[in-house]
Amino acid sequence: MSPRPFDGQVAMVTGAGSGIGRACAVLLAQRGAAVIVNDVSVEGAAATVEAIRAEGGAAHAAVADVSDRAAVETAVLAALAGLGGGDVIGVLVNNAGIASRRLPIEEVDDAILDRMLGVHVKGAFHCTQIVLEGMKRQGAGKIVNISSAMGTVGGRSGSHYAAAKGALLSMTRTWARELAKWNIHVNVVAPGGVFTAATATIRNYAEEAKTRVPIGRFGEPEEIASLVAFLASQEANYITGQTVSANGGEFIH
Repeated sequence: MSPRPFDGQVAMVTGAGSGIGRACAVLLAQRGAAVIVNDVSVEGAAATVEAIRAEGGAAHAAVADVSDRAAVETAVLAALAGLGGGDVIGVLVNNAGIASRRLPIEEVDDAILDRMLGVHVKGAFHCTQIVLEGMKRQGAGKIVNISSAMGTVGGRSGSHYAAAKGALLSMTRTWARELAKWNIHVNVVAPGGVFTAATATIRNYAEEAKTRVPIGRFGEPEEIASLVAFLASQEANYITGQTVSANGGEFIH
């Protein structure tokens, strides 16, 4: 693979203000993409943009809640103008998501459920709809959705989160077939445990990994980003509609 396989392309990463999203945005920029950095956090988006620009890359923030279609579309159009790179986004990483305690069914009210589905499911729909016109016009595109192992195997609780992540799997499979005639590839990455700032506060997190994960640790955001970058590259042109689970062997399908 060329060290800069995304030269001349614009990539958009949602939820890129921290964690996996930031790692994806930084890596895509290192490999040549001009990156639209979406996040609901002004500070988070700005920090990712600064990290990219500090390495000589091109990036522009698009601060918006992906569950609000009008807001995210306005932010993305402004970011495209700021990058000065035309109106085609060739790579989309639907990473934006929210965490939740693993609530039992009885404790999931409408507000919790609506918010979970709004960000994960509607957010991915909105951003995909926004980029599709340009991808179809250029006859190529790569979409990578970020799900979770919870979406593939479920859990003992937290069904609202598992449902949202599971929906991304079905959306990916359908979009892959629907969009193939435009040479648009759609895949989904379903990580297992990943060590981020949010999860670092969990008590005995490292010790828990040694008992749960065969390789003895949880993943790093950069490891997920490497997989995303591969699926977004020309090296993955014969891969579409697939779920790739990076989980250290915790779940083997």
